[in-house]
Amino acid sequence: MAVSQTTNGKAFEWATADQLSKLGSTNIKKSDASEFARSCFESLSPKTQNDMCKAAEMAVAHIYQLEHLESVEINGEIEIAEDKRGQSGDVRDVILPTRKGLIGISCKNNHDAVKHSRLSGKIDFVKKWDLSKSGCTDIYWNDIEKVFVEIDGIRNSSKRKATWKELPNKHSDIYKPLMQAFSHELLRQSDISHFASKELCEGLVRYLIGQQDFYKVIRRENPNLVEIQGFNLSGSLACSKTKLPSRVLDVETASDSTINLAMDKGYSFSFRVHSASTLVERSLKLDIRAIGLPQGIYAHHARY
Repeated sequence: MAVSQTTNGKAFEWATADQLSKLGSTNIKKSDASEFARSCFESLSPKTQNDMCKAAEMAVAHIYQLEHLESVEINGEIEIAEDKRGQSGDVRDVILPTRKGLIGISCKNNHDAVKHSRLSGKIDFVKKWDLSKSGCTDIYWNDIEKVFVEIDGIRNSSKRKATWKELPNKHSDIYKPLMQAFSHELLRQSDISHFASKELCEGLVRYLIGQQDFYKVIRRENPNLVEIQGFNLSGSLACSKTKLPSRVLDVETASDSTINLAMDKGYSFSFRVHSASTLVERSLKLDIRAIGLPQGIYAHHARY
């Protein structure tokens, strides 16, 4: 039976926390989140457990060396964070307290998606993502209204039993106009002023990547590779400080369901809308990936 992405992801969080615990001679704080991560790890095959431990050991050892943690006293128990923290922009899965501050790690297993957000007829993404306090414009709400009126019509006529698979024109009738409205709103917000553009770009990076400084550890299979990236937005980590963008360069339509947003400083993100469930719902999910990051972002790769 295939193991879910959630199980693998949580298991890798446990493997990382466990390696931190061994190196720092400290405990993992007991919580619902840590117990769930441990149970996910223990549900895997011995080989997968061993591979995760190898990847986590290499990543943790590298971060320890980079941050000179051998000479810094560990100041408390390691924490595996609750998922709800991510809703407020805290993407750190595992947190190590030290005398010089918290060091957070975001753990990814075989994927590097930065965010899974939603669009709907009621979600003000501009305000929710903290891109501007003024929120989405009336033009945006008018543009998406017909999309969600159509979705409601499909749901009502089928007594909420319609499935996305049954809609042959969902790409042209729903995905395309929704993504056009989304991309036009990003440009519209950016064009208000230089300050608005800077606010939008910085807010977007902080929303998508994370509000706090952290290391991202990605474990990959075939080949067995571990990637470590340092996102040092506030300068609290030992790696080079991460520069923030200030203007939108381009929004490109890649397909009916996907747009690519490019900003200065080397940032670019892909936004792909898709149905997140079998039944037709009043909201759709965005799969968001970083397709370009500044050259100055710390990166290290190693085979395990």
